[in-house]
Amino acid sequence: MNWDLTPSRGYFVLAAGATAGHAPSTNTAYNFGANPNLVPGTGDSAYSVLMPRAGTVKRAYGIFVVGGTLASTHAFTVSAKNNTGPVTQAISTSVVGTAVANAFNASTLSLSFVAGDGIQVRFVTPQWTTLPTVTFWTVTAEVEYT
Repeated sequence: MNWDLTPSRGYFVLAAGATAGHAPSTNTAYNFGANPNLVPGTGDSAYSVLMPRAGTVKRAYGIFVVGGTLASTHAFTVSAKNNTGPVTQAISTSVVGTAVANAFNASTLSLSFVAGDGIQVRFVTPQWTTLPTVTFWTVTAEVEYT
């Protein structure tokens, strides 16, 4: 067991969307964040995770789950977004919805923010020929204090 009492250098933030499932449209930017009971939406304010302390998002790991019809083979971008900036950094530009579980990640992010800024996850859908249905999102971000 590690009994190291060194103060923590950061924390983790969980963003989730669509506990009841979501059917995204083509060529649309959606946001999700603090409230997993909200389906991803096109607005900003309701979807932010308000950050309690200044820091930098360093890594993000996520999964796009398709519980219904799988999507046609078109990659799309998932990003971390600071609404106050507004600054966006891509987590992945190659997310697809062609399987039930579609994992993605980034280990070299540098999205900075100050205490009180709103952070959210944004995904921009492609021109799908077959739309995915009953979709769910989860992203965990590692934040380092500044």
